Amino acid sequence: MSRPPQGKKRISYINKIPTEKALPQAKADYSSAKMTVNSIMDGIRIGRMIDMNEARVTVNHIVDGILQNRDALAWLTKIKDKDEYTAEHSLNVSILSATFARHLGHDENDIKKIALGGLLHDVGKAKIPVEILNKEGRFTDEEFDIMKQHTVFGRNLLMTMPKREHYVIDIAHSHHERMDGKGYPRKLDASKIPYFAKIVSIVDAYDAITSSRCYDKGRASMEALDIIYKCKDTQFDAVLALEFIKCIGIYPPGAIVELTNGEVGIVIETHENNKLKPRILLVLDQNKKSCPQKIINLNLNVKDDTGEYLRISKELINGSYDVWLEEFIKRGLQIS
Repeated sequence: MSRPPQGKKRISYINKIPTEKALPQAKADYSSAKMTVNSIMDGIRIGRMIDMNEARVTVNHIVDGILQNRDALAWLTKIKDKDEYTAEHSLNVSILSATFARHLGHDENDIKKIALGGLLHDVGKAKIPVEILNKEGRFTDEEFDIMKQHTVFGRNLLMTMPKREHYVIDIAHSHHERMDGKGYPRKLDASKIPYFAKIVSIVDAYDAITSSRCYDKGRASMEALDIIYKCKDTQFDAVLALEFIKCIGIYPPGAIVELTNGEVGIVIETHENNKLKPRILLVLDQNKKSCPQKIINLNLNVKDDTGEYLRISKELINGSYDVWLEEFIKRGLQIS
C-alpha cells in the first residue's frame, strides 16, 4: 500500500487556470459525476454489478479538473442537498480526497486511486434498508448496528468484481476504523489501517459534519476542522489531520465572508502559502447592498478607502444577507 510521499518524491502542484474559468467545466463534471453515483447506487439495489469503467471515467474527469485547478470543484462541494445526501456525499468525498492527495504531493496515479476509493467508499449503503438510511431523527442502537454493516457490505460488493481493486476494497472496509482501535467493523489498531483509508476517513468526517442530514444540521467548515483537530490521534491519524486542516484552510473555496470594511464576498480560491489572504469575489458593498461583482486578491495587500489593509473579519453562513452560494454557481460568475 502507498505511503505519504517523502522528500523529493513529493510533487508540488499549481493552479494552471483561474477558478472563474475552471468553474463551467467543473459544474458539468460535477453534474455528470452525481448521475454516475446515483446510477451505481440504484444499480446495486436491483442487483446490478458496479460499472467500474464508468466509475474510473468519472474519477479521471474529477482528477483532471483538480490538477488544473484545486478550487473549482471544491466550490461545488459546498452546495448541500439533504435529500441527495448519499450521492452528493460520495462525490464530495471523492473530490476532497483527490484535493487532499494533491496537497500531500501524491502523483496522478495515486490521486486517482484515492479519488476512486472516495467515490465508492459508501457503496455498501445501497444494501442498507432505505427506512434506516433516510430515517428522520437519531438511530436506535439496533439501527446503528445495521448502519455500521455498510462497511462490510461495501467490501463484499467490491470483492465480487472480476478485477479486484484492493485499495478500493480497503477504503470501503476500513474508513470507519480509528487510531485508538475503537472503530468498526474490525477494531483495527492504527498500524493495521490502510493509508488510503486514513485519508478518506478524515474527508468522510469533514463532509458529513458540514452537511445537513435528516437528523442533523450541517456545521461551518471551521467547526468541522476544529472537531478533526480535537480527534487527532484518537480517531484520525495526527499527521494527516494536521495536513488536512492546512489543505482546507480557515476560509475554503465557496466560503461567504465579511471583510473588515463591511463588504461581503465569496472565496474564489486560496493561496497555498497564505490561506488567510484568498482571492475573493465581492458581491455586497459596505451597506450590504448588491454591487458589480469584482475579484480582489487579498494576497496583494489591498487597502480599503481609509488606507487600512483589507482582511477577512469572519465567515458567514450560506444565506447571510441573502447571499446564496448556489445562486452564484447556477448563474456563473459575472465579473465586472
